[in-house]
Amino acid sequence: MIHALAGNSMQSLNRYKLTEVLEGTSVKFSLTEPSLVMFYIDLPEGLKGEAELVRVSGTYTTKVSTEDINKGDETFLRQKGGFQHRQIIQFREFLDQGNYNIKIEAWEASGTGNRKMPRCEGYHMSLQVHPLYQEQLQSYIGAECDRTQFIPEHLTFDEIKEGKLSYPVSENTVDVAYLDLKQSGSGPFLFFFEIQYDPTDVGIVGLSLSQYDADASLFHQSALYRSPQDGVTQIFTIVESGTYAVGIQTLTSTHNMFVTHGIGHNAGQAFGQNLLHQPCAGMRYTYLVASTRKGDLRAMQANPFSMLSLLLGGGLSKIAK
Repeated sequence: MIHALAGNSMQSLNRYKLTEVLEGTSVKFSLTEPSLVMFYIDLPEGLKGEAELVRVSGTYTTKVSTEDINKGDETFLRQKGGFQHRQIIQFREFLDQGNYNIKIEAWEASGTGNRKMPRCEGYHMSLQVHPLYQEQLQSYIGAECDRTQFIPEHLTFDEIKEGKLSYPVSENTVDVAYLDLKQSGSGPFLFFFEIQYDPTDVGIVGLSLSQYDADASLFHQSALYRSPQDGVTQIFTIVESGTYAVGIQTLTSTHNMFVTHGIGHNAGQAFGQNLLHQPCAGMRYTYLVASTRKGDLRAMQANPFSMLSLLLGGGLSKIAK
């Protein structure tokens, strides 16, 4: 619920039951002032869905589906099947004050066979509302990020590595790093990669691990990120020897990262061109690639980052079985 005591803002990450979207559901909210609204929902494998944002009094509407996520992406990983996204919808819209409704529905995709999907299992849905009058807006949409920082081109083996990333907040960005495990033993190998970010800047970020197929001269996806938590995206998997590409990608279901059609002329003039806090979205990454064979994993310094404590010690050989 959006309330004046909360500054007319809201940041909510909830879990919903699959039966709700299969039967059709909606999210209703009211804005008392021009705001940035960010919405995210993920669906399980085997489903497709769509969301329609509607202004209750008026004709304004935006309709997107799971098929629209980063539609038209021309990067090589997407073109050749090495970055298949989760079934998600994500959009960011600047909207005038008023009453709104996000209608959500989902259906089973063709060709899923008789696989049973747990109707009572929970899935993630996020809604954020950020009133513009209360924000320190210092950047315009499309402003150049002058401190862009990408991931190093090659990942290292047998070490916990950390670093910072910085991407343009109003552009769709794909960042790729490579990992060669052919000279690191016969495997199998444990692969853990995590990105931490501010969801109020970028919503949800995608992550992919793809293996190179020398015969076909392309990458095939090996692992996809878990259902993201608020501000955290992870891959945790076991892989064989080979050459891999790690892809990081900011996500949107709309043609542009931010949609401004829903904000009126008067509000637009009040803010000028500045609708964003800053032109760059900062992130942090942590990763570990190590052999799971007994005796191969060297002693490593403990690290406070989320799941890394699970990756150290005897648990690796159990995971590999």
